Amino acid sequence: MHLYFCLIEPEQNKFRSYSVAEQLTLSGVPDLVITWGRIGARQRRRDEHFSTTAEFTRRKLELLSRRRRHGYTQLRLSGAEKEQ
Repeated sequence: MHLYFCLIEPEQNKFRSYSVAEQLTLSGVPDLVITWGRIGARQRRRDEHFSTTAEFTRRKLELLSRRRRHGYTQLRLSGAEKEQ
């Protein structure tokens, strides 16, 4: 799972990107890999680790809800862009 969001508001000089990816650990519990920043600039990254799948799911839904509340829109990517 890899979700991409963007927020573009030229009148307020906002050109932001945000992505959430799932990455399995050796123990089988997923981690969240979060990247964000200004479009065209170097992105920041944070990895979040969880001890249970329930904690992972709760945090993922919280992050996605927050992005939508802040005006981000989810991008739909074609197959070629997803593989990169």
